[in-house]
Amino acid sequence: MPTTIKITLSASPDIVQMAKQIAAERNTSVSALFANYIRAVHQANHPVVKPKLHPAVEALSGCIKLPPELEKLGDKELIQKCICEHYGME
Repeated sequence: MPTTIKITLSASPDIVQMAKQIAAERNTSVSALFANYIRAVHQANHPVVKPKLHPAVEALSGCIKLPPELEKLGDKELIQKCICEHYGME
């Protein structure tokens, strides 16, 4: 479990009430709500730079149209499904 540090924030009573209401609606704590907000702002301001693809790989991008039921899968799930089908595990 990661170490946490207790901090004190100041806000008007209406902001505190809004934070508590939002946290309750999302079934989380105000601390987790704050942490998630900070993570989101940080990610928006510091996007992850993806490595440059080899031109041959880049040329293949978009050359396959997946069926709608597979389009909604993430990369890991799609690879897992393909491996399972290949080895007859489904």
